[in-house]
Amino acid sequence: MRQISTDGHVLSFVPNPTNLEKYGSSLRPQKRGVRHASTFTGFCTKHDDTVFAPLEKVPFTGTSEQCFLLAYRALARELYLKKGILRFWDTRSSKLSLERGIPKELVLAPVADFLKGTTKAKSDMESHKLEYDHALLAQEYDAVKAYVVELSRPPPVMCSGGIFPEHTFNGERLQVLGNGSRRPSQICFSSFADTASGFIVFAWLDDGLDHCDRLVDSLQELPDSDLSDSLLRFIFECCENVHIHPCWWESLPKPAQETLIEHMDVLSDFGPEDCARDFFSDDGVDYGTWPIKRRYVV
Repeated sequence: MRQISTDGHVLSFVPNPTNLEKYGSSLRPQKRGVRHASTFTGFCTKHDDTVFAPLEKVPFTGTSEQCFLLAYRALARELYLKKGILRFWDTRSSKLSLERGIPKELVLAPVADFLKGTTKAKSDMESHKLEYDHALLAQEYDAVKAYVVELSRPPPVMCSGGIFPEHTFNGERLQVLGNGSRRPSQICFSSFADTASGFIVFAWLDDGLDHCDRLVDSLQELPDSDLSDSLLRFIFECCENVHIHPCWWESLPKPAQETLIEHMDVLSDFGPEDCARDFFSDDGVDYGTWPIKRRYVV
């Protein structure tokens, strides 16, 4: 992440309770130190260093193992976040229940559906992670499917996240979330740099359905001229773990900045809002073209 830092800092969106109370859903990117911005405490130092050595200690060449590990780390972080959201609301409701002298269930009533959905998402992510855990222990890295976009320089926006995809890049419906007990398909994505090159990687384990394949197929169909704007809309709509080059952000016109902030609005995961992620509609903003070197399937 140092490739997009200025004086050791990047701009990040931080959807913690303090910022949400201050800004509401319209979070603003704030300056953060690179080390703090990239820290994820879901793994102990020993296991993090051992498991992810093929990512951290050798150049990225798009191997199945590297793509698998990108997805594994992104999924682990998403699961860690969902658990944190549930802990937050449990603690908050207990505190408000004592302060107001009312049952905890009444405190949680306005966000009951949101918490139900978050609990279901946590359960689904735990199920997906079990499959990743088994593949990791067996070193079955070829179980992963991936699509790589390689850039000739680092992307100005970096991220790591995972979603249950609902639409393709051309707006076709893939799956309806919260509809029954069936586990939804899940895909992970990362935007990062390695020395002088940049990469955007989508990776997933085959679950017997074609949702993730169709999402990536629709991305693959986009011409290079449309790819950068489409990826930026996707990243800001679908990931709160976003880190931005300060100089790039400041170079954007204010209306473009506000549009990206609006895309990020739907990601106030600590609140009960449930908005559709519309990354496929053209927002009419030209964010600049990323220099695409090649695109390939792993």
